[in-house]
Amino acid sequence: MHPTPLRNNHQSPLSDIPGPYAMTDATSTPGHEDPFEIIDSPWGHIEQWRASTLATGTMGALAQVYDIVRADAAEAVARADAMEARKALVQRLCDQVVELQARINPLADALEARHRADVEARERQQELDEEPIEEPPGTSAMRPQDATTPATFTTSRHRKTLPAQS
Repeated sequence: MHPTPLRNNHQSPLSDIPGPYAMTDATSTPGHEDPFEIIDSPWGHIEQWRASTLATGTMGALAQVYDIVRADAAEAVARADAMEARKALVQRLCDQVVELQARINPLADALEARHRADVEARERQQELDEEPIEEPPGTSAMRPQDATTPATFTTSRHRKTLPAQS
């Protein structure tokens, strides 16, 4: 066997093996360029294979970023669900307070009306108690002894009620 001459410095001698197991290099496949060619990349001017490797690593890092974003999104959804549950609970409590207030308001109104009526009755009674009572005509000349009610007098030891004189 004689060695096959290389087409370029980077070609493998195994690429000349015929059949389905023949190995090809990047220069023999259409659309591929020399992997050692210097290209302009986001990381500067480097070989194509190195840029491809860095991009693959970057894609791995992007996959990690996507995982973080997905986890954050799931956490945000969980927080939103918890917030909705809290909101529903607060709404339920507010509805219960409104129902309780609707039941208490008529009772409070009735109590307030009763209180006002009691105050008015007390004020009216005070007015009546403070008014001088005029005696009916013809009764002013009567003495207590002449009245039909029993007369009372006080001694130093006890109080006695005397029967009315007729």
